[in-house]
Amino acid sequence: MVVGYGLHMLYHKLPSAAIAKPVLVSLLAVIVALSFIKTIDRNKDWKNSNTLFLHDVALVPNSVMVNTNAGGAWIDASEQAKDTMAAKACLQHSIQHFTKALQINYRYTNASVNRAICYLKLHEMDSALADVDTINKYYPLHPFLPRLSATLAGHYINEGLAYAQAGNNPMALVSFEKLTRAAPTNPDYWYNLAMAYAKMQQKANAQRTCAKALQIAPNHAPALQLMPQLNALP
Repeated sequence: MVVGYGLHMLYHKLPSAAIAKPVLVSLLAVIVALSFIKTIDRNKDWKNSNTLFLHDVALVPNSVMVNTNAGGAWIDASEQAKDTMAAKACLQHSIQHFTKALQINYRYTNASVNRAICYLKLHEMDSALADVDTINKYYPLHPFLPRLSATLAGHYINEGLAYAQAGNNPMALVSFEKLTRAAPTNPDYWYNLAMAYAKMQQKANAQRTCAKALQIAPNHAPALQLMPQLNALP
């Protein structure tokens, strides 16, 4: 628009149309030629969306959207990697871009979701859980959150039960606390946490978490049975 306005002004400032027309045609020819060269050079970046995103993140490194797109491109690359080490390296690159996006805008939950996916692929469950905490805080209705929560919950419930069966109540308690963070609306998980607190003789915490289970599901039979037992504790 600026160039067009400038050419318009130039046309009217030249002494005659006989001079103005060839000058403008020459200038337009230069502009078209430069645009053509730039377009041809740009074509290689448009091989596919991933090559475009990975190229453009170097040009606009402080863009939330471009960093998130570049992170997604690295996730795609990890799925095409020939071996585990290459896939892991791609996921690490992806995490770097999602982290940069969140440093710019910590509320951009799409970056949190995708970074959590990367952490899950790398089996870094606690890091994924931290991102799920963020998503629950800023976008609890995110359509991908239930899938993330279910994956984390499956991990922490198995881990907590394994610790409990081995008699390692302190570690079981830690796992069940993480379980309720992963899936805070599941009454069964709050009941499991209440049981873990009871085994650790933490009456107040056991009562609080059992009450949470009943708040979510007032007819939750195991919690209804447990609460009088907790109230009777010294």
